[in-house]
Amino acid sequence: MSEQTKHTPLSLLTPYSADISVRFKVVDLLVQVKLPAHTPKQHRVAEFLVGDESGIAIVQAKDDQIDRLVVGETFVMSHARAKMYDGYLRLVSDPFQVESIALETPLEIQTQTDASSVLWEYGTPIQ
Repeated sequence: MSEQTKHTPLSLLTPYSADISVRFKVVDLLVQVKLPAHTPKQHRVAEFLVGDESGIAIVQAKDDQIDRLVVGETFVMSHARAKMYDGYLRLVSDPFQVESIALETPLEIQTQTDASSVLWEYGTPIQ
């Protein structure tokens, strides 16, 4: 991943965010569930709380993607986009393009701005 890549701050995510690159630290695994499948393979879905210097957001991961995200590590997610669930934003990447990175200075996570707690209606924040 090039050092020239511009990373979108998590605080600037909107329902229209698409094909962006974000840099974040995984703060916590919030939930992981196994979904019934119509095939012998059972599917898993998880949501991770991630943060950067501008705020926090929730990243959704599926199946083997879950194993690639590690709490406490910093990653760059390429070709990410916003996905809406009941009016709330989740960050996804499909195909899942995430790369673990090492920073000289650790990210200072700012928790005051939570992009995933804003309720959106027709592309406008209402909460």
